[in-house]
Amino acid sequence: VTHQENVQHAWATGLQKRGEGHPKAKLTESQVLEIRALQGRVTQRALARKYGVAKGVIQSILERRIWTHI
Repeated sequence: VTHQENVQHAWATGLQKRGEGHPKAKLTESQVLEIRALQGRVTQRALARKYGVAKGVIQSILERRIWTHI
């Protein structure tokens, strides 16, 4: 199988956790939804400070490169 198929299998079977279930997650699903709802009304820098993450994390959330499952 390909790497991507292996990753998808791990998510589907619960071997790999996604979102707030992942041990290194710093945000909750509700916070990610809040960040997306505030897009365009609050700067990415302000959102990063509010949630204690890097501006790049905020940008990735808004561009749906991460937290794609919600």
